[in-house]
Amino acid sequence: MANALDILPLHLLHVSNEIKEQIRLVYSHLRRIQKPQVDPTITALRDRILVLIQEEVEKIDVAELHFIVTSLHLSTYAMCNQEVELLTTEMHTQAGTGDERTQEHAVTAMLNLSICENNKSLIMAAGALDALVEVLRAGATMTARENAAATLFSLSMVNGYKLAIGEKPGAISGLVALLREGTSRGKKDAVTALFHLCFFAGNKAKVMNAGAIPVLLHLLSDERACITDDVLSILAVLAESKDGCATIDEGKATPVLVELLRLGSAKGKENAVAVLLALCKHGGEHVVSSLSRMDMALPAVEALSELGSSARAKRKASSLLKLLHMQLVSH
Repeated sequence: MANALDILPLHLLHVSNEIKEQIRLVYSHLRRIQKPQVDPTITALRDRILVLIQEEVEKIDVAELHFIVTSLHLSTYAMCNQEVELLTTEMHTQAGTGDERTQEHAVTAMLNLSICENNKSLIMAAGALDALVEVLRAGATMTARENAAATLFSLSMVNGYKLAIGEKPGAISGLVALLREGTSRGKKDAVTALFHLCFFAGNKAKVMNAGAIPVLLHLLSDERACITDDVLSILAVLAESKDGCATIDEGKATPVLVELLRLGSAKGKENAVAVLLALCKHGGEHVVSSLSRMDMALPAVEALSELGSSARAKRKASSLLKLLHMQLVSH
């Protein structure tokens, strides 16, 4: 559901990024106030924001926006730290206490804050990672769990935090659980977070040990999930190891991968051929032999080697084509 700050055309206003960030903080602060009607100042501010978003952009008074921002004593960017600490406390609120909505709002506000690069270090320094993982694993609502996953994805964009997130007990297993249980949006956030975490080599084994590959292979055939390309991206990363290839091979994924090589998106084809090539290299002759016997495999690989949308796709397809031709010649 859209809120005032989703609609407010901040990108069209000639104000500094600091003021825009402060406005977002105001919204996060306002939505966490349980009974705004007891404070006429808060009520007036909310009402004024609703009026502003209905006016023409050129009529919006920047000074008035600044007044709204400063009225809640969030007048400096440095006060983000206090907001993060408060949100961390609220996210620890347990389900069953009647505060499910508070927890959901807190983790949503944390997600909004994490989008700003400067806030990521504040979130980590405040110890919010423990609370995020707690909500991810056992949040009061599915929305809270999914927004916790999205926040972890946002934080995982920083290379230095990939290790910390991967080492946090329950983080990777919680993301894998969300892959099984979440909505389409939640599954996408979970798989994207796992993908970025895998760029730290030490996290790959943890992702596989958490049982991610069987879940990912199931999602390849789930059209309702709408995350086929995302799944192929992380499978291509996990297939770089022998253990990853062995688990993918056990899942009998080759027919599905060939189908995606034929009919998938450009990015999907690129990652599908990368997984197939890795399976052939790490899986031995039986994988190459099995692939060469599939009627549609060779034409699909040949087409990609010539018409692939990227140099990587063509290179991977050409390498796989050589292996298949060698197999055919030897037999």
